[in-house]
This record gives sequence, C-alpha cells and structure tokens, in this order.
Amino acid sequence: EIKRQFKCDKCDKAYRYAKDLREHTQSVHSDNEKEKRPYECTLCEKRYTQTGDLKRHMQRHEHDVSVKKPHQCNHCGRRFSSKLNLRNH
Repeated sequence: EIKRQFKCDKCDKAYRYAKDLREHTQSVHSDNEKEKRPYECTLCEKRYTQTGDLKRHMQRHEHDVSVKKPHQCNHCGRRFSSKLNLRNH
C-alpha cells in the first residue's frame, strides 16, 4: 500500500507528496481564482489547475493560424508572425 502522509485538513483526501496536497488545496479549497487555477494561457487568458492541462490547451493554439501569425495585413489579409515581417511586406 502507498503511504499517503500528506493529509488535507479540510477534507478526507491524502497524498503521497506535499506538492500534490498543495495543488489539491489550491484547486479545491481556495476562494481566489488565480490560486485555484494558477496556470494561465498567455494567448487567451484561460486558466487551468494543472500544468498538463495548460500544455494540452497550448497545443490547440498551435493549430490556430491567428495565434501563430497574429499580425495581419489590412490590404491583402496575409498574416505574419512578427510586426517587422508585416512592415517589410
């Protein structure tokens, strides 16, 4: 049996590692949204409780052309990854 020595003082959950108890406490028992979901997408500001969820979310952005190339030419609609490339165009 796995020893779960890190026990939550607010419910009956117990964890093997202190970091797991901290994540649990933040995501389940916190009233603060930033503490509850500390991992924020820098592109759309969506928040997540775990880094793995944020990583999966970021992979979805990789397929979105407007995120990869956010700078769009007002004349022809072509998109660029940097303002400099747009200016040079």
